Amino acid sequence: MVVPNVALREHDIEQFEDDPLDFIRVDLAVSASGTDLATRRQAAADILQSLVGSGYEAVTTEIVGLLINTGLSDYTLDKGKNWKAKDSAIYLLTALATKGSTLQVRSLLIIWIHFDALSAWCHSNQCFG
Repeated sequence: MVVPNVALREHDIEQFEDDPLDFIRVDLAVSASGTDLATRRQAAADILQSLVGSGYEAVTTEIVGLLINTGLSDYTLDKGKNWKAKDSAIYLLTALATKGSTLQVRSLLIIWIHFDALSAWCHSNQCFG
């Protein structure tokens, strides 16, 4: 339920092409949880954050970590064709790393402990470059 809603759709790409600044502003906006202003991607991130906050942090980060690794691996295979997989992977990672509207250093450290292999992979493959 979460992963398909994090992935960019054709409509999202069209919105980005029409007005890139507005798309980024809305996409990166602090979650408007419980309002009609939340985007599909933000709602998916809210679900992940709720799972992490309700005691399922280890299980959630393990499962989502596998999905992130898969997305980044797909991107590495064909960067021109699979750029959406990288976008989804980064969005999932930031969704796990944030709680509410503030980045919590403690939770970021915990998430990176769970993603130690991801960190090494990203460093060697320049996945944020």
